Amino acid sequence: MKRTIILLAGVALLFAGCAKDSLIADQNQTDRQLQQYQSVQPVPFFNWSQDRAVLIQIYSAKNQARQTWSVFYSAAGTPQDMCPSVGYPIPANTQLTSPEQWVGSNAAVVPQMEPNGVYSTTGANGTYVMCLRPNGKATVVYSESWVTAYPFEVKVENGKVVDLGGDSSIEIDVNAPANVPVTTPAP
Repeated sequence: MKRTIILLAGVALLFAGCAKDSLIADQNQTDRQLQQYQSVQPVPFFNWSQDRAVLIQIYSAKNQARQTWSVFYSAAGTPQDMCPSVGYPIPANTQLTSPEQWVGSNAAVVPQMEPNGVYSTTGANGTYVMCLRPNGKATVVYSESWVTAYPFEVKVENGKVVDLGGDSSIEIDVNAPANVPVTTPAP
């Protein structure tokens, strides 16, 4: 009986060693592949981020309590109601900074910032859309499954949202400022 247990333990260790060797071989192969990608397709480096600049302007506009018009939709996507509103809905998962922090020494992993300067999260159910107005200026429309907030006056007419063509309460500058310092990426 003792001999059988020792034999079974030896076989289990042998299989565990083979499985570990396979995992190490897979990891080495994917590491080599990543090194190839990094040498021929490096992560981009930018001196200025339009995404970050727009997100900062959106945060600023939201903080200034601008006039918006919100349309509420049924589960089937039909406009049900609308109202003049103040600001945009605040999505719980759009972030300008990382929500994670170090807990103890070397105990936590902090997410890495995207090359566009913002932090992405999972489970997003809202979207900002840069819309051009009749005057050619950019504005942003925020949309979720059930509510869309407009920075210009709209109405619901015959089951459709109608843009009344007025001025936007928020205008977004999508151009890089002239004074952005040029920096080269670290090797």
